[in-house]
Amino acid sequence: MKIIIFAGGSGKRFWPISRKSLPKQFIPLFDNKSTFQLQIERAKEVVPLKEIFVSTNKSHLSLVKKQVPKLPKENIFLEPERRDLLAAFGYALVRIKHAGVGTDEPIIYLASDHLIKRPHVFVNSIKAAEKLILEDSNRFIYWGERPLYATNNLGWIHIGDRIKSINKIDVAKFKGWIYRPEIEKCRRMFKTGKWIWNVNYEMFTIDFALKKYKKHFPEFYKKIKIIEESLGTKQEVETVNKIYPTFEMLHSDELWKSAKPNEAVVLSLNLGWTDPGTLFALKQVLEESKRDNVTKGKVYNYQSKNCLVFNYEKSKFVATMNLEGMVVVNTKDAILVVDKDHVRFIGDMLKEFEGTKFEEYL
Repeated sequence: MKIIIFAGGSGKRFWPISRKSLPKQFIPLFDNKSTFQLQIERAKEVVPLKEIFVSTNKSHLSLVKKQVPKLPKENIFLEPERRDLLAAFGYALVRIKHAGVGTDEPIIYLASDHLIKRPHVFVNSIKAAEKLILEDSNRFIYWGERPLYATNNLGWIHIGDRIKSINKIDVAKFKGWIYRPEIEKCRRMFKTGKWIWNVNYEMFTIDFALKKYKKHFPEFYKKIKIIEESLGTKQEVETVNKIYPTFEMLHSDELWKSAKPNEAVVLSLNLGWTDPGTLFALKQVLEESKRDNVTKGKVYNYQSKNCLVFNYEKSKFVATMNLEGMVVVNTKDAILVVDKDHVRFIGDMLKEFEGTKFEEYL
């Protein structure tokens, strides 16, 4: 079994803490460790470091090396530029294949920016998924988290009847996907007990995944094959730099969603999983109580409730008064103030910085 961890990103989700040069998965927020480092630690519970591969942007190579110095350099795949995850995943597949990994060997796809409170369940789930792939390699294994509440910030997986249990891990039939449905629909789905959060971890074989590319994304597949044929030759760098930027920007979800119900099963889990995709979601991960404020640095909150207030300037004092459900972040060169209901739109604001005098703050 091999593990691929994807650690690209543009640094918009946690702006202004994160930047292009420091995406959120590399920020040491949890006991001075980043979510990337925590994911590496969990992966090492299953396979040795030499069996772990990382896909990242060229500009993040130094961060990967610094945070996981013992990771073999040949296990780091550098995306020439950001073309989203469908391109990055296809590129990683052929690089792993070129490294001598068998096309029928189980591979697991992991994100680098998640938190898991029950790592032992995570380890057991990977072992269960490996057994399922060895039983039938012509399918995807999806990870799903039993939802705590209705949210339209995540994707959801529709599950059918329970098939069996492996290592105390429930395996259910797969019935379909939906990404960020309207909140009222989320509430209805949540009540049925038949929809669970999409964790966006998958297990598969290289052969099955590439067959899916060939069938559903033929233009991607043609380009992936051209890159594959160049690997290890004098034309490799030129070919990759020429072909990779021409990939259409598509998320890897497009690949996973291509599976028919008989081509996937779902692990229904209680990992204590969270995807802190916004600064307020980060506050919810760190809080002890929903009404608590979460602070960093020199901060004083006067009658403020349910806020995240981070101050990164040692020489500056930040005070709030009578705020509720707010995010306030002060860094050495930028200040952000936004309410919890609009923090998810930070990326939209940052798009307007591009090509302006504010671009230097990205």
